[in-house]
Amino acid sequence: MNQKEKLIAILIFKYIQGICTFRDIRKLNSWLEENMDNKDFFRDAVNTSQLKKDLDLLNSFDAEKSWRKRQRKKQKQMFKWSIAASVFLVAISILFLDFESWMTNNKTVHRDKYEFIDKPHSEDKLPAKVGAQLILSNGERIQLKEPLQVKLSGEIVNSEQIVIAKIDQEAKNEDIKWLEVQVPAAQYYSIVLPDSSKVWLNSNSRIKFPSQFNAQVRLINLTGEAYFQIKHNPKQPFIVKTTDAEIKVLGTSFNVNNYNNNLIASLEEGKIEIKSKLDLKELKPNQKVELIADKLIVSDSDLQKELAWKNNKFIFNNDKLMDILFQIENWYGIKTNYHSIQNNDETFTGTINRDVNLSKILDILNSTTRYNFRIIDNQLISTLKH
Repeated sequence: MNQKEKLIAILIFKYIQGICTFRDIRKLNSWLEENMDNKDFFRDAVNTSQLKKDLDLLNSFDAEKSWRKRQRKKQKQMFKWSIAASVFLVAISILFLDFESWMTNNKTVHRDKYEFIDKPHSEDKLPAKVGAQLILSNGERIQLKEPLQVKLSGEIVNSEQIVIAKIDQEAKNEDIKWLEVQVPAAQYYSIVLPDSSKVWLNSNSRIKFPSQFNAQVRLINLTGEAYFQIKHNPKQPFIVKTTDAEIKVLGTSFNVNNYNNNLIASLEEGKIEIKSKLDLKELKPNQKVELIADKLIVSDSDLQKELAWKNNKFIFNNDKLMDILFQIENWYGIKTNYHSIQNNDETFTGTINRDVNLSKILDILNSTTRYNFRIIDNQLISTLKH
């Protein structure tokens, strides 16, 4: 078993145990879509009746005990490892068949009006609040509870114009001081950059930028999601770098979603140019571009939905339940158990304010899906209704 197979096996075992994250699911689905052999091999090789026996065998495997006996029972140890690997692969086959069925045979269920059922929740989560962490070039970390502005003078001030840090701007270009703003889950934030451009950061996002832009270009790095209002300056283009692409603008308003290295850029006003390793596209207002396998795909944009997070709303339009849960994870700072949702074939449409407690969202999900959701030890647990 090579390293990649081990990684897939571990991810699938986590999925079976109900501790798989949204990022894990994305990795599994990406592996499934690599080629038909990944699907056909497991479809022909196993059946669901074998899963329980194999998992019981895996759970009985005592790795620590086997390690102690490795020198005198090396061949037996190798045999046990082979069995454990086989069990992992059996789990992969069954779960991937279910996951593929959910993705390809999707059935839309519209929920335009929600009935709130006021059920008691033993635990609850408050909605996201303003907050972030500023990391200075010397490694110093400053907790932020209100928006900040970075001035050309090097002063970093809060919304009341109180100086919270001072950057030495006498340095030469090669010694430019870089700043980083990290926004954790359950928080959001906004920044005014040194050129007076404005940036709004969604939960689980971070931005890195110089305390003073050079004369040729205004360069920033983004992970997560952000909305930009860029000050017009044709002599000094503004560039947003993501994991696999660059977005070049002169002066415009646009949104960039780069969660899990899946790039979607949506243009509200102005003009932007997106460059990947193999492609180059230019967007007009009300268009969006998505990076798929190094190719940039342009389509019409639903700005109301794509900017909903900035306008304090959840807007879903034929969204899959797992995508909805990913937004909930970020906004409420909670981990989600995806184990029971692998066969879900529904999508949902509706609008919900973001300033409600998580329990209200769960009331909606409990009344409109086939699942019961509850919070246990800061984890969102889902079980299929009987």
